[in-house]
Amino acid sequence: NNVLSAKIKEEVKATFGTQTQRWKQEYKHAYQLVRSSDPDLSEVGVQQAASMGRFVANYLQDLNKEAVIFTSGMQRAILTAKPLSLAIGTKMAIRRDLHEVGGVYASREGKSGIVHSEERSATREEFTKKFGDIIGDVSDLPESGGWYTLGHKEDKAQAAARAGRVCNWLISKELRDSIGNKVCIIVSHGAFMDFIVKTLLLCGSQEILKTTATFAPINTSITEMEFDSKDTQHINITLGNAKHLAICPSPSRSPPLAFFAGLVCGVASALTLVALMGRRTSK
Repeated sequence: NNVLSAKIKEEVKATFGTQTQRWKQEYKHAYQLVRSSDPDLSEVGVQQAASMGRFVANYLQDLNKEAVIFTSGMQRAILTAKPLSLAIGTKMAIRRDLHEVGGVYASREGKSGIVHSEERSATREEFTKKFGDIIGDVSDLPESGGWYTLGHKEDKAQAAARAGRVCNWLISKELRDSIGNKVCIIVSHGAFMDFIVKTLLLCGSQEILKTTATFAPINTSITEMEFDSKDTQHINITLGNAKHLAICPSPSRSPPLAFFAGLVCGVASALTLVALMGRRTSK
């Protein structure tokens, strides 16, 4: 979708220019009608994911740590995590609540504008058949039917509430007990990772709807979170490590240089979050 979005944006700018708001309206309208509800990776995205996989695998080796991998059910996240999964010999688990803001939905032209509706999502059986070499745990998915069960496009309030639930899971004793001393790797998406970071920093899903701040590292960049094993209110966050992208084809814009000056560019369509659980030593 990122490649498609960039192409449409350039075409609309060439037609309407950028001096008025009309080009933004035309772009949003045109993009919604042709976007894929669950796109694949682009060629550059595949290369970026491979580079990220090698980088994180070496990182884990340096730490002398094993890892568990949780991924969104969207195929671009699964394909982004695939090289890492194969490199470290660890199959991933799908969590439904890690999907991108908005979810799986279709768009069409209505009488008064764009209308969004439910779109089919993959089933347990389909995930196992297509990704059996890298997916080992589908227990979070419904026993029948597709994994996305909201039935419509998710709004921002629903996404914020979901981010709150994911954050509670990240700092939960249940997760700590289940992974032990392993590194927990979360593979999700840019807009949702923005919600996660803001929820942790602002201490509430409702607060994130009020702020205009945006945390948007580039695709396949790595955000590291360290939670104090005895004090989950103590969180150390390092955003957007993208050293591995230095050897990949460059996206249309350069990665951000400033710590928080993020932009969503690139073409991989999935953002990687590495959450390191309990590595800090309490004082």
